[in-house]
Amino acid sequence: MSYVHIEEERGAEVAVPKAALTLAATLALLTIALAAAARHASRPAGAPGVRPVATRALVFSDRPDGAVGVYDAVRRESLPPLVGSGGFVRGALRALARQRRLDAVGPDVPFYLARWPDGRLTLDDSATHEHLELRAYGPTNEAAFAALLPVGPR
Repeated sequence: MSYVHIEEERGAEVAVPKAALTLAATLALLTIALAAAARHASRPAGAPGVRPVATRALVFSDRPDGAVGVYDAVRRESLPPLVGSGGFVRGALRALARQRRLDAVGPDVPFYLARWPDGRLTLDDSATHEHLELRAYGPTNEAAFAALLPVGPR
């Protein structure tokens, strides 16, 4: 069996089997690969025939009074601003806006909010392809976004 000799800070030398180091490196790489695969798999597959039951293209803005301004980009109309319930919406959008800043994307590109047949709500950034499954943030936070969707199908 071959060993790798590693010198410690105190001057002592430790012999570590090469097989153990190889196994540790392989395990670390496997963990990273599995995490990346899980992240990719959590995105909706876009299976043929599965379409959202309601959607809305939305542009958000910070208002001087502290509320979150909401604009329907398709109908070209302002929606009521989010005041009290806007905290989670603001936080979610800040996370997405960070990636937009890195990609030099302006605030006028809409986000797409969708309700799926199974009841899930998703928020997708058409500019950066970021995707949020809003159910993961709890029913109260999901409801803050659900209020922005039209009642019937679109």
